[in-house]
Amino acid sequence: MLSTFLCWVCDLVGLIIAFLPSTPPQYTIGGLITATGNALPMIGTGLLSEIYTMVQGILALFLVIKAFKVFQYFKVW
Repeated sequence: MLSTFLCWVCDLVGLIIAFLPSTPPQYTIGGLITATGNALPMIGTGLLSEIYTMVQGILALFLVIKAFKVFQYFKVW
């Protein structure tokens, strides 16, 4: 049941993405990190990529903790 719902959501996202124009490479997160790393050679692309990965991980943990706190009120388990 859940896997069928998730497949339906993925198909829906795929259909929506098909109609939207693609993002130019210089406006993607990787492109922005590369451009900033090239503009600031004393920092470099590798360090900026690591900082972005750490911030992404911290935000993911924060969202998981917040989701568990919210789910307490809905008595999902």
